[in-house]
Amino acid sequence: MTTIPVYPYYDSGDQATPWGDCTNFVSQAIYERGKASMAIPSPLPPPSNDGQLGWYFLNGLQRASAWNDVGKFYEFVTQYQYWTEGPEGCEVGIDQLHLGDIIQYEWGDNDGVWDHSVIVVDFINGTPYIASHSDDVGPEPYTFFSYQDIRFIHIERSDGYDTSPTATPLPEPTATPTATSTLTPTPPTDNYALRFQPTSNPKVILMPLAPNLNFGLDMTIEFWIRTTSVFGGTNWYNSQWILDKDVPGFTTPDWGVALRSGKITTNLSSGVATVNNGTWHHIAITRNAATGQQIFYVDGVQDAVNSGGTNSQSNSLALIVGSENGAGGPLTHAFAGDLDELRLWNIVRSQSEIQANMSGALSGSEPGLMGYWNFNEGSGQIAHDKTSTQAHGQLGNSVNGDNYDPEWILVSYPFNLSTPTPLPATPTSTSLPPNVTPQPTSTATLQPTTIPTAAATLAPCSNPCTLECIRSWFGFSSSNNNAANFHTVAYNVQQALFDIQLFHRVEDEILSQTPQGQNYIDLYYGHGLEISEILRNDASLIDEAIATLQLWEPNLQALVDGQGGDKIISSGQVQAVQTFLDHLYAAGSIELRQTIDAERAANPLEQTIGLNMVQASSYFIDFQGPPTITPTNTLTPTPTSTSTPTPTPPPGLIFADGFESGGFSAWNWTDTDGGDFSVTAQAAGSGSYGIQVVVDDNHQMAISDDSPNNEALYTARFYFNPNSVQISSTGGVNLFNASASTGWAACLYMDQEGDHYSLTLCGEDDAVAWFESDAVLIADEWQSVEIEWKAATTAGTNDGYIRIYVGDQLAASIENLDNDTYRITDAQLAFADSFTASGTMYFDAFESRAGGHIGLDPNGPPVSPAPSRPDLMFSDTFETGNPSEWNPTRTKVDGGDLSVTASAAYQSGYGLNALIDDTVILKAVDSSPAYEPRYRARFYFNPNSLIMSNNTSHFIFDGFNTYMGIAHFRLELFYESGVYKLRPRVLRDDWLYTNGSKYAISNAWHVIEIDWNTSTAPGANNGYLSLWIDGTLAGTIANVDNDLAFHRVDEVHLGATGGVDAATSGSMLFDDFISHRETYIGQ
Repeated sequence: MTTIPVYPYYDSGDQATPWGDCTNFVSQAIYERGKASMAIPSPLPPPSNDGQLGWYFLNGLQRASAWNDVGKFYEFVTQYQYWTEGPEGCEVGIDQLHLGDIIQYEWGDNDGVWDHSVIVVDFINGTPYIASHSDDVGPEPYTFFSYQDIRFIHIERSDGYDTSPTATPLPEPTATPTATSTLTPTPPTDNYALRFQPTSNPKVILMPLAPNLNFGLDMTIEFWIRTTSVFGGTNWYNSQWILDKDVPGFTTPDWGVALRSGKITTNLSSGVATVNNGTWHHIAITRNAATGQQIFYVDGVQDAVNSGGTNSQSNSLALIVGSENGAGGPLTHAFAGDLDELRLWNIVRSQSEIQANMSGALSGSEPGLMGYWNFNEGSGQIAHDKTSTQAHGQLGNSVNGDNYDPEWILVSYPFNLSTPTPLPATPTSTSLPPNVTPQPTSTATLQPTTIPTAAATLAPCSNPCTLECIRSWFGFSSSNNNAANFHTVAYNVQQALFDIQLFHRVEDEILSQTPQGQNYIDLYYGHGLEISEILRNDASLIDEAIATLQLWEPNLQALVDGQGGDKIISSGQVQAVQTFLDHLYAAGSIELRQTIDAERAANPLEQTIGLNMVQASSYFIDFQGPPTITPTNTLTPTPTSTSTPTPTPPPGLIFADGFESGGFSAWNWTDTDGGDFSVTAQAAGSGSYGIQVVVDDNHQMAISDDSPNNEALYTARFYFNPNSVQISSTGGVNLFNASASTGWAACLYMDQEGDHYSLTLCGEDDAVAWFESDAVLIADEWQSVEIEWKAATTAGTNDGYIRIYVGDQLAASIENLDNDTYRITDAQLAFADSFTASGTMYFDAFESRAGGHIGLDPNGPPVSPAPSRPDLMFSDTFETGNPSEWNPTRTKVDGGDLSVTASAAYQSGYGLNALIDDTVILKAVDSSPAYEPRYRARFYFNPNSLIMSNNTSHFIFDGFNTYMGIAHFRLELFYESGVYKLRPRVLRDDWLYTNGSKYAISNAWHVIEIDWNTSTAPGANNGYLSLWIDGTLAGTIANVDNDLAFHRVDEVHLGATGGVDAATSGSMLFDDFISHRETYIGQ
């Protein structure tokens, strides 16, 4: 797979996406496959690096975080119920993956951040094969990457429209052979095969000693193979061995068949065709002892003819399948792939004989057939020989099964090739092409395959996009398809993309640095989607756009490089822009024309001629756009009263509105999303009317009051009813903002917690550090909500604060803020921020003052007391016999290595067993923490004689934040000089960890308790992490600076949660887990 050229790499050189191109690549693939609609915020998508959810790509200037960031992509796709457009998916097990689904990795660098996204492009033996960018990889098995954690995302709906419960099963694009292919074989119809996927051990079949298998003169070896292995050294034995009847060393007689650099080879000679393209191939090798001739056939077609010796290759060694020298052979020489229908003959079979039954089953009694294994058992430790030789093979190194067993795979062959062409005569020449494997043509047909239908899937796109697709995207007509113009198009596309990136940098680095410049972005760049459509439909205009971009490229480059003073704007450059704007104006909407008219009237572009780029930049940042048009309110009925509920404003009153006017006439500006933000009688908390907010799409909605006049003390109170609105577990709704010229001075954010909701204060200080308060629970009923904000008195006094009152009671606060440069200039209500909610909310009785606490409105609705959070969060004694109490989609069991067993119990019937046999993490995940600023947990732990190398360690318990993708505290198990030790560590505001002391424990059961708490305010540095062992406080990491907003726990991991050393093996035991918010738990 390759990147869709209209969407370029956004790699380390791009300011907004410094993490590589992987997620951009998979987003392109999903978009191209299903032409997924875009979830486009209105009026303007936020910058790509703002951390908001979303999935859209308008141009290089406007794209979503989910196109750039691994975590944001996951959040958007899996929270699809809150979006009306875009792809939908969910986290699944590996057995539920389909083609086109996504796999994400966490490398194991102990930062808890998800690092890489790849796309599934094939399945071999049931193993997903992937492709990715940064760096370019594929197709490779998903185990190509070394990882600590992994998650599988099924894309259930990629086009953004189909909501039906079922859909056409996803086909796999397998091509019809070319006209020059001489044979199209049909694979065997048997439905089981064996998968050889060496991990820490080779996978082998051990055949018994059998005289009938000791042939070494005339012979024919046949099998079906599917692989993508590229391993191969200089000599034939530096290969992945498929069959081994070889005497170790350079002793003869012996023989073997191997895969080297994608080609079939033996100890006597080698084929020339590569067979490692991930599709099934039939292999046949014949040896004529009288002449020494060896012939290789691939898919029934002669591949290579070689001459060799005539000596017997017979020996009495046992035959081994899958590895050199069996289980004790080198791992690098172990076969990796799928094997089926193994047949050994003591005769030389002709090409026609091979072709006659290579796609059909044998009886086992055919003349000359000495061994026949069709691998159709599907389970067990025995692969039966269907011939009279009865050389039944044993899977693995033990009759009871072990890590050397290949895996039984139920095979649905992923292709159905068309009727074979007539067979040609056997070629007489030994001069063969380098690869005679049938190859797909440009007119390849797509054939369906049977794929599990755990979730609905969609048909894929037809053929891969070429430059002709790019031409259509950029508005070029196919009627101009001559070679010269074609190459011009290719150049123009790349040049346009480069220049778009310059515009993106101008936006991020120049315009967005001032409120005026951001206003320009909001007003003018917001027409990006319409302009793109105009260009798409006008081939001449795209030519003009590219030419204009290229004309301005040196000036833009100089501006972002800090050398704008050296570049003078010419009259030709200005005229090119004016002409282009004229053409846009003619094709544009009324809104676009208004913006162009306002720009030209306010500051004619001609005035920039002769100025350098620095001087001319003031043109952009001073532009205010067209006059604001107040939306017409169509609410009925309209009441006659226009007064607010407060007839006599109290001292210090800035603004008040009880919405009794029936509209928003008292507010400075509104964005109602076509009536979703409205005044209705149904929404009234007091009086006759209130605000009704219908959240049904991804449109931002708000009303704004500009009455505050650089206030150093500002308080706003309103009444609010969540009205059972539904909010994503990873998202929320921003209800209120108080803004200063320097940023958001204060804001209020709402999440959902079960049957309740929580309110969290947020805001910035002078260093633009972001702070949040503890979350405050509210009931699903009317509440009085009041936010009091104060700027610090002077620099260094750090006495600023933000406080929230619920029901007239102080509920939470952010204290000791260094925010003396902030002054409140405007406030917004009901600003739906992250678009992860659905339903309706109500507001009423807004009031603001330049003073302290306001209190309840005497005419307001009755308010419900704030519910209290229970101290107990979660507990599990594992007596269910399974990990069902833990989050099933987040828990990682690695094929059963994490399990609930009786042998893992402390005192009762069951406990949690973490079997470590590789470096893949094992974690039971509890998602009950609700963005907790403090967390306590207690569990029983037994190292259980776990084998660890000296001075190695790994983590066994983590407190995690899924939004930030990082662990806030961790508990680490060490092994030093024969002693197990535990060490806590805690994350600070600077994103670094403070490690505690190491505490020795014995090889027995212990009671472990953790108490983690955040710092109460900036500079307080009173966060801590305490560790109890067997009821005694072992130690505390004190004076921790962890007051910033991201220090919240919403998930905990128990098991082998990271950093497992490759030499570690055995089991750890856990039992009787319980977590609290506040109180000590004890033994």
